[in-house]
Amino acid sequence: MDLGPVLIIYLGVLLFTFFVFMYFEYTVFAATLLAFVTSLVYLNIAYPVTKKELDDINSLTVLYIFIQMFTLALVFIYTISAAIGKKRNKTKFPLTLK
Repeated sequence: MDLGPVLIIYLGVLLFTFFVFMYFEYTVFAATLLAFVTSLVYLNIAYPVTKKELDDINSLTVLYIFIQMFTLALVFIYTISAAIGKKRNKTKFPLTLK
């Protein structure tokens, strides 16, 4: 399958999964992240990158690489934002969680 139709289907999967997660009452940011991760899994299964694609770079290949990097950046940002509020309490047993 060519990269063009795969990217169009990726967009459809992204929008569909976003609305499904919003229907299940996830927050907008969590639904966006889960939709991107789900769509990235589809993208990597439908069109795995090979050396041939990296040798012949065009605009669709650049978009493909941007999607990969953007999704990883979103996962990193979400991980940092979720971990910032998780501190140990300073009671008698500092390793127990609240």
